[in-house]
This record gives sequence, C-alpha cells and structure tokens, in this order.
Amino acid sequence: MVKVAVKSRKSSPKTPSKVELKAADNPLGETNESKTADGIQERILRAARLEFIRQGLGGARMRAIAKEAKVNPALLHYYFRNKENLYQEALLETVKTVWSHLEIPSVDWTSAERSRELPLVLRGILKRYLKIILGHPEFPRFLLREIVDGGQYLPQVQMEALKRFRPFFEGISRHLGEEALAGRMRPIKPLDALLNLMGMALSSVLFALISEKLRSETQMQITFDEDFQDRRVDEIVRTFFDGLRTQP
Repeated sequence: MVKVAVKSRKSSPKTPSKVELKAADNPLGETNESKTADGIQERILRAARLEFIRQGLGGARMRAIAKEAKVNPALLHYYFRNKENLYQEALLETVKTVWSHLEIPSVDWTSAERSRELPLVLRGILKRYLKIILGHPEFPRFLLREIVDGGQYLPQVQMEALKRFRPFFEGISRHLGEEALAGRMRPIKPLDALLNLMGMALSSVLFALISEKLRSETQMQITFDEDFQDRRVDEIVRTFFDGLRTQP
C-alpha cells in the first residue's frame, strides 16, 4: 500500500468573529450597557477623541486609544479598520453631536418686521452656541488640532455645517442685500458678513477656553460666566449690525 503524505498548509490568520471580539473585550462576562456594540464604539470614539486632540493624527497610537477605552486593540480594527477611519469618524461624530444641540429657528424672511427680529434671533443663536461649545470643549480643540495638522478632513466638517446652517445664512445674506439696496446698510459680501460673525464668536470661545489659565497666571479678574457670555453676545450682535447700518 502506498502512503500519500499530505503536506499541511499553514492557515491564514482568522478574522475574529463578533462573539470572539466581544469575549476579548469582556473577559469577565460583564453584561452592562457599556459592553453592547454601541457602547463599545462610543467608548472607543471618546478615547480616540482624547488621543487625537493630544497627539494629532500622526502621533496618536491605536494601542493608547484601546488602553484608554479599556478594550482589546483588535476591536479598533474590527469597527474602524484603521487609524485614519477612526480619526475621521471621531471628528465627524464630535461635530454632529455638538451641532445637533444647536437649534436654528425658522425666520419669516418676507416679514416687514425682520429688521427688528433678526438681531433678536441672532442673539438667541449665539447665546445657545456659546453655551453648547463651552459645554463641549473637545469640539474647538479637535478642530484646532485638525487645522494645525493641515485640515485634510475640514471639507467634511464644512459639508456638515452647510447642511445645518446654510438656509439661515442665505436668508441673512438676502436681508443684508435688500437693506443695502434700500440705503439702510452699506453693501457687504455674504462671505465677509459670515466671517465677521464667525470671527467674533470664535475669539470669544478661544478666550473662554484659556480664561482660567490667564486668570491663574496673570491675576486677571475675569470669569467667563453666564453674565460675561451674555455681554459678549450683545457686543457681537451690536457690533455686527451697527457696523453695517448707514442710518441710526
């Protein structure tokens, strides 16, 4: 009888199943909400956000994120495949979470009273904006880190902003154009108007983020509390509209 030798082949690495991955993440068999798929992804994204803010995309390490999230490193690759995908998801998830809390009121742009209503509407939006941003300081820090690192993913952030704010800013632009034609305001390009508003709002946010440090290091008697926020909102709105009006 002739024996045929069968050469064993080395099997390729097996892609872990969902059950195996969850077991690796949960060796003690815990069953609380944080061990669900959604809970695991949220923990990973939260840990990734911290690591990316501290180190940027280039300096961040997947193992450091896994350690912070208290998960097996294999889970990061299972859910997000690579560091770039995780970075993009963490950035956009941060943007969507923050902006989902910012309600944009509808405005009747045909109303004859809108010249008086618009400053009130804008004041309400800015006040809400400051409250939300200061309640989520990771948002401006993440965006600033993305800008410093070259802004590769800023176009996606811009698209999210356009989805949410475009109708309102288009309405403001039309209103300012009509006021300029009537001689009540000086002409201004829509982009310049938007940048003026954004610049004043952003500078207030940046000051708020560093105000505690400035206070401790320089004995500045400034606290970015609710009264100070209200004052900043009033100044932004007044400066914006007063700078455009040609009539008192």
